[in-house]
Amino acid sequence: MTQTYALDPLKVKLAAGIEDCAIFGIGDSTLYGSIDTGWADNYGWFGRFGKLIGEYYRYNVDIYGYNTSTNVWEQPQFWSVGQVTGPSKIRIYTAPGSGRPTLKLYHGGFPGYTIAALSNVISGYANFRAKMAEADVVLVADWLNDYTQNINNLASAFQSFVTTRVRPYAPNATVIITTENPSNRGYGPTGVANAIPRAFLSGITSLPLVPGVIAGASSWPNLFVADTQQGYLANYTTSGQLNPDLVHPTAAGYAAQATWMFHNLVVDPSAVPKIVTADLGSIIRGVYYELTLEATGEVDSWSVVSGAVPRGITFSTSTHTLSGTPTAFGADYDLTIGVVGPYGSDEKRYTGIVASNGFPFAPVTVSRHRFKALGTWYAASCKLKRSNGSWVPTRSRN
Repeated sequence: MTQTYALDPLKVKLAAGIEDCAIFGIGDSTLYGSIDTGWADNYGWFGRFGKLIGEYYRYNVDIYGYNTSTNVWEQPQFWSVGQVTGPSKIRIYTAPGSGRPTLKLYHGGFPGYTIAALSNVISGYANFRAKMAEADVVLVADWLNDYTQNINNLASAFQSFVTTRVRPYAPNATVIITTENPSNRGYGPTGVANAIPRAFLSGITSLPLVPGVIAGASSWPNLFVADTQQGYLANYTTSGQLNPDLVHPTAAGYAAQATWMFHNLVVDPSAVPKIVTADLGSIIRGVYYELTLEATGEVDSWSVVSGAVPRGITFSTSTHTLSGTPTAFGADYDLTIGVVGPYGSDEKRYTGIVASNGFPFAPVTVSRHRFKALGTWYAASCKLKRSNGSWVPTRSRN
């Protein structure tokens, strides 16, 4: 299991599905989504991450960009850093059903900005920082533009940023400090990203985080470091997930990071329930049958979602076991079994036919005074008997 506990307060609200929630992102071009050819619909990893949360919890997802010229939050605007042109929009995911709550994404990505520049945005723009008060989570993604700094000086800058810029305006939010997008820069040419654990994690002075990819800061309540570099560092340059500048991901790379963050911060994929029993095997009339269905992940309940089990068989939802003696043969069955757990649900359809006890065909084909069985035509008066494991006629064929 990966460490998905960091966002537990937000997940409680999302699971209840009653009230709106908000995630505030602040960072440089990698949070903004530079050179993302899918930017107009996804807005880098930040928008994709929000969409995954919305799809999972059935929340609408709205995204807002900040316009420093007018000092207002509005639909995200394009910067001249390689994005495709197209209409920006606020709603990027619509949840099924009516009256669903909304997850608001405040997209504070500024290409080229350092920690000091981001500090100036928060202190200088009242409407920008006002939305931080709504945030359930603040995601910070910045250090690449500080790569020339001394590690210890940058560690102090991160501490000051959280103390004087984040906490005063988002006092109740969970704060996640990320190690940015994976790139060929790794943790910086001089390991400058090591400033992040030095700033917040007692006894940890370098990356990658071991074990795990998320660590809580004991001296910084409700603050976590997420080593987002760790997930892809080994394969980014060969998987088509990195742009030619060797810094910014491609659209596929941003999608991969969003998925990685979703699995490590929200829902561990190993906890999602999945029915793994492939089929129900052989079901024969008059022969006692028993099969316990299996599923991976965390499962709270089982049920027959649609269809019905064969006559004579029952399904125990407590033991997820099919058992009983079938009473009819030649009857098709078609049923769907479902599981529900705290991290999702799954359904699997099973179809088949109940066989006879011994006579291996059903039904037979009848034509006038003959019948066909096992591909052979017999006289209507003919009887079949079992001989050495095979069915043979006791009278001559027509």
